[in-house]
Amino acid sequence: MIGSRITFSIALFVHAAAVQGAQPPLVPAVQRCAAMTDGAQRLQCYDNEVAPLAGKVIAVDVTKGTASITAAAPATAPAIAEERFGRANLDARQRAQNATEQGLETDEISRRVVALRALADGALRLELEGGQVWRQTTAEYFLLKTGDLVTISKAAFGSFLLASPGGRTTRVRRIR
Repeated sequence: MIGSRITFSIALFVHAAAVQGAQPPLVPAVQRCAAMTDGAQRLQCYDNEVAPLAGKVIAVDVTKGTASITAAAPATAPAIAEERFGRANLDARQRAQNATEQGLETDEISRRVVALRALADGALRLELEGGQVWRQTTAEYFLLKTGDLVTISKAAFGSFLLASPGGRTTRVRRIR
């Protein structure tokens, strides 16, 4: 991650200098590294040339064609951890909300049962119109027959509830 920031920073530095027509001192060294044919030696050359820039911030003003290198305050692990705290849930909720708003996701579906099968563990496996296949998560008696219109809706913690025409529900998971 730091290496990609340094590489991007060098590119900005070189671009800023090119806008002015000047050549920054790092350009000849990078050109020398680029001319190497052996990949390992070329990588080592780049690493050696940019090592002094590690932990630095390269500020580039493209309009003026100037660049400056200053020491950066490193982000501490606790600061990074605090910034990331809870972000996964926030991001997942935001993605789900965006998908729902765009019509890419729904909270429930209603389909007819086209095939039913009792599994060895006692759970039901059902195939719905459109090819979706669902399975009961627990082996409990649940009365259904081919042709019934069922509704599957989102439940807590990413689970799903299948409702029979009579209103009885059971937890299911999609297997295909």
